[in-house]
Amino acid sequence: MVEATLHFDQGFVGTAKGEHAELALSMDGNGFVPYELLYSALGSCVHATFLGVAEKMRVTFDSVDYHITGIKREEIPTFLTHCTMTITAKNASDTDKFDKAFDLGTKYCSVFNTLKNVAEMTVVIHHT
Repeated sequence: MVEATLHFDQGFVGTAKGEHAELALSMDGNGFVPYELLYSALGSCVHATFLGVAEKMRVTFDSVDYHITGIKREEIPTFLTHCTMTITAKNASDTDKFDKAFDLGTKYCSVFNTLKNVAEMTVVIHHT
């Protein structure tokens, strides 16, 4: 079981604690806001899943950067309707295999699949 514990003082200033780390939460610029946490969860879950696939496919790379954005609808509840993950892969050993491994990473990532039930998910991969 994975769990998190959150604590808030009056207003939206608080902390989120996991098994290994603690994050500041705040709407005043001194901590993460909810959608930053959601996008971080998405990117880290996709990356963890992708790493397993890339290793099996023997794809190597120097680094991968994720830039994740989203659009929420105006009506309440204002849930996510579109989400774009822009990936920049540096020095992939085989760009076609990298792209295939990444595609499989999104296919098997639980957070990606949860979000795609409410939002249109777009993945753009750049190689440098």
